[in-house]
Amino acid sequence: MPNDAPGMTFARRQNYAYTEQEHFLENEKYNELADTFVVGSDQLWNPYIGRINDDLFLNFTADDKKRIAYGTSIGNFSRPKFSSEHFGEDFEQVERQNLSRFDWVSMRESDGISYFKENLDIDAPQVVDPVFLIDPKEYWKLADEATINFEEEYMLAFILDPDEDKKRNIEAVADKLGFNKIVVFTDANGPRINYARSIFNSERYEVIDDIRPENFLYAYKNAEYVVTDSFHGSCFSYIAQKPFSVFYNTIRGANRFASLMTLFKLGDTRRIYPENTAEDINANINVSKVIDFTDGNANLKIEREKSYNWLEKALSVDKATDKILPGATMKRNFDNLKSVKLSLRNVLLTNKFVFYRQGQHGETLRQDVGFNADGTLSGTNPINEKSWKLEENRLIFYGESNQETTVWDNLNEGYRADDFRIVGEFIPNKAVHHVLESVPAAIKRDNSNPDFYKTKILLSRLKAYGIKHVVMAPGGRDVVLVRAFENHRDFFDIHYVIDERSAGYYALGLANKTKEPVVIMVTSGTAVSNLAPAVTEAYYMDLPLIVITADRYPEFHEIGEDQTIEQANIFEPMIKKSVNLPVTKEGRTDWYTNRLISEAILEARHNGTGPIHINLSFDILPNMAPIHASYELPRMKHVLRVTKQDSLARWEDYVQTLLKTRKILLVYGQDYKPTNTQKSNIEKFASRYNVVILADWLSNIQGDKVVYPFNTLQRMTQRQFNEKLLPDIVLSVGGKNVMNHPINFKLRGAPMSVRHWRIAADGKFKDLFFHLTSILETNPDWFFEYFSNKAENHINDEQYLNSWKEEVKKYPATIHENYNNHYATQQLMEKMPEGSLFHIGVGSAFMLTHSENTVPGKDLEVFLNMGTNGIDGSASAYMGQVAADTSERLKFLLIGDVSFFYDMNSLWNKKLKKNIRIMMVNNSGSQLLRHYEAKGSAAPHNTVAEGWVKSLGFDYIASHDKEGFDEGLKRFTSNDEGPIFFEVFL
Repeated sequence: MPNDAPGMTFARRQNYAYTEQEHFLENEKYNELADTFVVGSDQLWNPYIGRINDDLFLNFTADDKKRIAYGTSIGNFSRPKFSSEHFGEDFEQVERQNLSRFDWVSMRESDGISYFKENLDIDAPQVVDPVFLIDPKEYWKLADEATINFEEEYMLAFILDPDEDKKRNIEAVADKLGFNKIVVFTDANGPRINYARSIFNSERYEVIDDIRPENFLYAYKNAEYVVTDSFHGSCFSYIAQKPFSVFYNTIRGANRFASLMTLFKLGDTRRIYPENTAEDINANINVSKVIDFTDGNANLKIEREKSYNWLEKALSVDKATDKILPGATMKRNFDNLKSVKLSLRNVLLTNKFVFYRQGQHGETLRQDVGFNADGTLSGTNPINEKSWKLEENRLIFYGESNQETTVWDNLNEGYRADDFRIVGEFIPNKAVHHVLESVPAAIKRDNSNPDFYKTKILLSRLKAYGIKHVVMAPGGRDVVLVRAFENHRDFFDIHYVIDERSAGYYALGLANKTKEPVVIMVTSGTAVSNLAPAVTEAYYMDLPLIVITADRYPEFHEIGEDQTIEQANIFEPMIKKSVNLPVTKEGRTDWYTNRLISEAILEARHNGTGPIHINLSFDILPNMAPIHASYELPRMKHVLRVTKQDSLARWEDYVQTLLKTRKILLVYGQDYKPTNTQKSNIEKFASRYNVVILADWLSNIQGDKVVYPFNTLQRMTQRQFNEKLLPDIVLSVGGKNVMNHPINFKLRGAPMSVRHWRIAADGKFKDLFFHLTSILETNPDWFFEYFSNKAENHINDEQYLNSWKEEVKKYPATIHENYNNHYATQQLMEKMPEGSLFHIGVGSAFMLTHSENTVPGKDLEVFLNMGTNGIDGSASAYMGQVAADTSERLKFLLIGDVSFFYDMNSLWNKKLKKNIRIMMVNNSGSQLLRHYEAKGSAAPHNTVAEGWVKSLGFDYIASHDKEGFDEGLKRFTSNDEGPIFFEVFL
C-alpha cells in the first residue's frame, strides 16, 4: 500500500501505533513483536484475486505463535480446487499447510463456510464483518473531522465499478425520490476517480476527490438515501440506518451481498439491477425512503454479540499445542522476490550467485555460490573464496589463510535480486576484477537476448515432440544453438560432423534407419548451401529431416556482410515447409515463434513425411556463455495433431477428456445451414457433453444449447469473463466468425490453462485464440457423430450453459427509436420473414447486424464475404446466390453505399428475380471508417442509386425519415413482386 493511501494517512492523523510496511519476506521480524497474529476479513482468501498471497495465510509467523482468522471471506470463489490461474500449481498445497496452523478460524459468508468444510475440511463459525463490532458513535465522531460539507439535501452514490447502466439507474432513483444533488464516492485511486468523473459528468453530481475515512463517514451520516454497489457500502448504509438500494456487484461477488442482506433480514428487497429501466425503478416499491430496520437490528445485535464473544475467547485462550506447525511459501513468491528491493545482507543470504572475472570468455568461473549465515561460502574454491564478511558498505571474500582476496567497496544498503551485479578488486592482482552477480540477475541478463530465448523455445519444442538425434556441423553464427544443445545432453543425442555436406547425409542415414525425425544444424552462409543435396534426397525419400540454420539479421543481407546469403526458403521447392523465425522481441513474439516452430515440426510427419526448414537469425554472439540455470526451457503451449489415420485409441483419449470437462465452449464459425442429420448430431453432442455453442449470424445454427453473446462479451471486462465464463476447453468448427467478434479477444486474454481444439478436415495450424493445443483433422460431421455416440449415457449438466445464458440476459441489444443506421438495421432483421436468404454486406452492416440483434436465433440462411472482409464483392456474391437459389423465398441484401457503388455492375446484365430485396444504407460515405477522421478513408460522396437501379428494372423505394422508412419497410419485406431496391438516406 502506498504511504499516501487513505488508510495510511488516516492512521497517521489518528496517531495510531503501527509498523512500517515491509515486503512479505521481511515479515518474519514481527515475530519479535507479537505472540498472536490476527487476519481478516474482506476477501483475503479469494484465489480469484491475484494479490492474495502467502502472508495473508500468516505463513511468516513462527511455529509457536497463535494465529486467528476473523471473518475471512473467499468472495465469489467456488472452484473445487482451491486455486486459480493467478497462482502456480503449489498454491493449494502450500495454503492448506498454512491453514492447518490456525488456532481459530471464523468466516463472514455462509458460502465460504460450506466451501471450507467440503473442500478443505475446516469447520468455521459465521461472524459479522468487523465494521459491526465498533460502536457507531465512534464512526460519527470521525465524521465530525471531515474536510467536506454539503448544505443541501443529497443522495449518496458509493460506486466502486461505475458504468452507464448504473448511472442510468442512479438517476432514476434520484428522480423518483426527488434528489437534485448526487454525491459520488468511488474506489480510492486516481484513475478510478477520473473514470467516475467521466461517467458522472453532469452538474447534479459531485464526485469527491479527497477520499479519506472521515469524509466517507460524513457522507453517510448526512445522506438522505444511498445507492451502492459495494459490500461495505451496504454495511455503512445499515450502520447509519439510511434507506438504500444496492447493485449486487457480480464482479466482486454477488453472494457476499446475499449473505449480508440475510443478516439484515431484508432478503432481496433492496436490490436493483444495472439492466433496470427508469420504469422498473419507478415500479419498484422498495426504492423508497421508508425502510424497517427493526428485525435486522435485533438480529444484528445477537450476531454481533456472538461474534464479539468468539473473538474475545480466541484472543484469551492459550496457544493450541497441536497447531505448532511450520509455515509454507509458494515457489512463485520466491521468484517474485527477485524484483523486490531488499537489504544487501538479505539478498546475499537468500540467493545463489555467479562469480567470474570481468571480460571472461566461455563458462563462468563459479555458478552456484552461496552465502551462509555462519560466514562461510559454498560453491567456491576455498583457496581464494572460503568465507565472507559484510562491513557497512563493504563486502570481503577471505581465502583459506584468512587473507582478503576480493573486496567490493561503496555498496548500497539495498538491492533487487534480479538486478544484483557488483564489481570488486582481486587483491593479489589488482588488474583483475571479479564480478559477483545473483543467479536471478544472470538469468535475466541471459534471457534479455531475444536470440537466446527463441533458441530455448526451439529446444523446448524439439524436446516436447520427442526429437532426440541432433547432427551438427558447428561454426560461429550457430554458437548459441550449440551451447543450448550441449546444455541439454540429458535428452539430446548429439553427433558432431565437421563437413556440412557429409553431416546432411549422416542425418539422412539416421532418419532412414530410426524412422524418426532427425535434426541437422549448421551455421550461416554456404554451410547452408551444402545441405541442399541431402535435403533434396530426403524430400524424394520422404524422410523427416529437421533442418536448422543460423542466419544474420535481415538488415545485414545484401550489403556485402561476411558469410551472409539468402537462407530463408533456400530449399524450395524440395521442402515440406520453411519458416523464418522473427527477430524482434515484442508482446506476441514468443507465441509466434512457438507457433512457427510447432507448425513446421508437425508438418514433417503430416500427410506423409519429409524435410522441413527452420531458419533463426542471430545478432549477438556473447563471448561468455549463459549460466547453466539460464538454460531452463520455457513452458509453451504444446500442439498435437490427430487424424483419421491415427488409431481410435487416440481419439478415445479425446472423448474421455471431454467427458470429464465441466466447461466446454464450442465456437461455431461461418458455415452452411446444417442438414437435418447434421443438426441432429450437433444437438446430440451438445446434450451429452457440458457444451455451450457460441454462434453469430454466420454460423447458421440455432438450438437450446446455442448462445449469441456478441453484446455481452463486448461489455464484459476480461476479469468478468475469466471469473464467470472462462472455458476449460474451446472447440472451434467452421470458418471465421464475424470480424472483430469479442470472443476472439476474450479468449486471447484468457489464462494459459485454456485449451483450444481446432476441428477441421484441412488439419491446418490456425491458432486464432492463441491457445491451440490440438488439431483434430477430421470432418466436423464425423466428429459430432463419433463423439456423441461415445457419450450415450452422459447428459450435459447445463451449469456452464446456464452461466452463459444468465450473462447474455443482462446485456440485450438496445432498442432504437430514432431514425439512424442502428434503427434501420434492427427493424430489417425483425421484419424479415423466417426462412429468408440474407446476405450481409461487408462494412458497418456486419457489425450492426450483430450489435443491434433483437432476434437472436431467427431462422435465416445468412451469407457474408468474411474470408478477407473486402467491400468489393458483396453485391456480386449476393447475385450469384440468388441465381443459384430456385426457391420463391425472399432474398435480402443489406449493404452500405460505398460497398454498393464499388460493386454496382453486379446488377447489370443479370436476370432480376421478383424476390430480390436490396437495402442500401446511404451515409454519403464510409460509416465504418468515419471515426478515423481521414477524408480518404471516409470516402465522402453525394451519389444516389435511384437512376441506375430504375434503369435496370428495379422498383425503387427511398426514405429520408423514420415515417418514410417504416412505410417503405412494409413493402420491402412483403411478398409483393419486385425486384425492390430500398435506398435509406441517413
